[in-house]
Amino acid sequence: MLANILQLARQRPVVIQSLFCSINGEEPAGSEIEAYVQRLCELKAAGAQIPLVQIYSATRPTPHSECGHLPLRTLSHIGRRVREVSGLKAEVF
Repeated sequence: MLANILQLARQRPVVIQSLFCSINGEEPAGSEIEAYVQRLCELKAAGAQIPLVQIYSATRPTPHSECGHLPLRTLSHIGRRVREVSGLKAEVF
């Protein structure tokens, strides 16, 4: 999947949309967030044109009851890490 994103993003700007959710009431582990941010850094370093990263959570009911909405503070933390580490613009909603 990353190779496909990179191939396209080298040709034209690509907005990355990322949905984060809680699983059984648990927020994503810090290590998972850092791994996500590192993948963005790798894409950028390899020449991907990423003008914006959009970070959001599930707002509608899902067919999987274990998936839930994350609070804005958690989403904001992820957005802050994206901006701090990768230097990419990130929107949270």
